[in-house]
Amino acid sequence: MLRRRAGGEGLGLVIGPYQVRLKTRAPSLLRSLRLLYDDAPLSDDAFHDFHIDIAAPRGWLRPWRRQAVFRLDGLSTFEPLPEAHAPILFEWALNWCIATLAHDHVILHSAVLEKDGRAALLPAPPGSGKSTLCAGMVAAGWRLLSDEMALIGVTDGLLSPIPRPVSLKNASIEVIRARAPRATFAPSIPGTPKGTIGLMRPPREAIVRRSHRVAPAWILFPRWQAGAPLTLTPRPMASATFDVLRNCYNLAVHGQAGFDRLADVVGGCACFDLAYGDLDEALERLAGLAVTR
Repeated sequence: MLRRRAGGEGLGLVIGPYQVRLKTRAPSLLRSLRLLYDDAPLSDDAFHDFHIDIAAPRGWLRPWRRQAVFRLDGLSTFEPLPEAHAPILFEWALNWCIATLAHDHVILHSAVLEKDGRAALLPAPPGSGKSTLCAGMVAAGWRLLSDEMALIGVTDGLLSPIPRPVSLKNASIEVIRARAPRATFAPSIPGTPKGTIGLMRPPREAIVRRSHRVAPAWILFPRWQAGAPLTLTPRPMASATFDVLRNCYNLAVHGQAGFDRLADVVGGCACFDLAYGDLDEALERLAGLAVTR
């Protein structure tokens, strides 16, 4: 059924607050969808927020040279990738669609996790250990709202979940496999522009609670460095606000209202720099932070 719908009129998926219509015949993406999106509700609505096509042209190309092409509403915006990379092309394409077109929220590049009704934001650039820490927190019992983006309500500052696969890179894949042996992973994809990527399926609870919005309580700026001692250092509000603004995708769209909302979020959170070289130490420290009031 999945193959028939995705290859025909399109497969409708409810992903957080958005409805996505996906058309694809790419075998690698169809296999990945079965593993990673099996819990996602299906949508038969006529309206969808994004109409995504991940095409895998056959033609004369040999199987090992076949490519996957992303199109939104029929227009191609990314360079083609090898067909085996179609699962991550879909994830990157969906990130781009939301960050570029979905302006019903103020959107940050940040992981978001919740514990006991309070959420932690983890805004950070690539290579900071954000996704590894996010996956470790999920394995330690935090609820996943997102590995990639914080959707902040413009009027109330609450965070809307958009639970999707956690994207892990290189050595982090085996680190999390060992920590979360019951987690489901799609086959790792080597040779991408970011190295080897492994996608971890979001827990079912995260999907079931996809409509449960939550207030932010902490902003953690993670930085991983091999062998580094654990430090959790309070970040001054001005510096935290600057980095949060720098990680905002659509501040120019929301203007003053967006700036004020982000300033309010920072002002209402405890902000810290988190440097770590050992994931276990970082998770233990964050567990202690979560029980403080």
